[in-house]
Amino acid sequence: MDSLSESVESAGAAEFVASARRGLWCWRGVSLDSTGGAPDQGVLTTHPDRRPRSMSIELSRACDDWFEERFGWRARSNHSLFVSGSRDQAMQFGTPVVVIPMTPARYVWSPRIADLTRHLEALGVLQAEQIPTVLEAGGYRDADLEAAIVSGHEIMVRAERYCWSAVPVV
Repeated sequence: MDSLSESVESAGAAEFVASARRGLWCWRGVSLDSTGGAPDQGVLTTHPDRRPRSMSIELSRACDDWFEERFGWRARSNHSLFVSGSRDQAMQFGTPVVVIPMTPARYVWSPRIADLTRHLEALGVLQAEQIPTVLEAGGYRDADLEAAIVSGHEIMVRAERYCWSAVPVV
């Protein structure tokens, strides 16, 4: 795995590898079907046009518009990968696995919003026009991965490929 760590670091995901080496893992819930049936580890690709699982297209696009304006990328749909520092949070979405981007990666997270979809549902947000106010109040940022992981909140990561492992490695 050391050679994998080195190739990941050189690909622009050094911050993720450094966090993992300190025992700060990014967890993702996956269905075993999406892993290609591999039992322990593998490499997966994200989609350039990810469709939301449980958020309306209208709200997802409004979120993407806001993230693109603030951070320069569409955090909900463009090669997006949703992770958390909380294994329990990841378990709510499938089998928890540790993930590390293998291509240049960017991320955004909120210190106030644990899961954006659930937050919007709890607030009763149904209109795209409401999204900017909610996201502004969330204090989204694209720095301090360690704090993002420790928070246990959702971290939206842009990476075209990522490695995953059923057990923490690095």
